[in-house]
Amino acid sequence: MGGSGLPRSCCFQACGTPSRKARETLLSNSGLLVSKGKRKAEFYHLSFQEYLAAQRIFGLSREGFARLFQQRSQVSQWANTLSFLFAEILSQPSTEAKAGKLLKRLIEETDSKDLAMLSVIGDCHEIMENRGKSLPEALTGQLREKLRKAVECGEGPLEQRLEVGLALGRVGDPRVIDDLRDHDSEEAWVCVPAGVYKVGEGKGIHEFEVERDLMFFALPGHQQPVSEVC
Repeated sequence: MGGSGLPRSCCFQACGTPSRKARETLLSNSGLLVSKGKRKAEFYHLSFQEYLAAQRIFGLSREGFARLFQQRSQVSQWANTLSFLFAEILSQPSTEAKAGKLLKRLIEETDSKDLAMLSVIGDCHEIMENRGKSLPEALTGQLREKLRKAVECGEGPLEQRLEVGLALGRVGDPRVIDDLRDHDSEEAWVCVPAGVYKVGEGKGIHEFEVERDLMFFALPGHQQPVSEVC
């Protein structure tokens, strides 16, 4: 326990509280932990675990982050931890300058077919923007183009394609005009060709057939798109 020199089973006893009772109180009343069997517990909300993992990684090494991001991004369960880690790199004065360099390297070295890495990069880019820091426009444009290609290629798992599409929207989708009130502009409409599409998520994914080409237009203030038959 943090270098106290005490065995794990004695840590609560050192404070005058039986370790078993303290453990049960922590599991039952804190709302933070849930029992996973004998001598095992985990955080009820994984965000705590993901944040602490990011803090631990940051504390162990201030170098070699690019390789870690490239490797761990391929495992979806690491996505939030990598976002927390990037935020930590950006927030610390000693490593703040490295955040931009890290993101630059990831953008330049990532192929448009690597949906998992592009999704993580999109999150990191949003974190920078929310902190009032921006990448050079040329680099943002490079990211935007890779995201666009990834969306339009139509390959890869549906969940990853959705994440990449959302990232493109946040970075700025060049295919969408600035003012959607211009109903007569062809750029305000998107054609969905006739064909069979997969819809839903998880075990609820199923195929849906579009018999004729459809044109979709999103009206400002409306959550549902307006459609017309081509």
